[in-house]
Amino acid sequence: MITGRIESKAQTAVPRAALEIGTEDDVIWAVEGQGVSLTRPKPVEEPMVSNFVTFPEWAGDADCKAFDNH
Repeated sequence: MITGRIESKAQTAVPRAALEIGTEDDVIWAVEGQGVSLTRPKPVEEPMVSNFVTFPEWAGDADCKAFDNH
């Protein structure tokens, strides 16, 4: 367990090395009752997947076939 302190500006240090996160990395905060958890988002394994999520109009059958690398 790692303990910390809330500073005067409602800030606390995050144990980045233990979580393997760096500056500018995205994190997910989950408030659960009286507790909070901090996790990293799951990485997108295929680069084109994020484009299909961002631009759903690209997710048609013809587009999926055009971008299929298999």
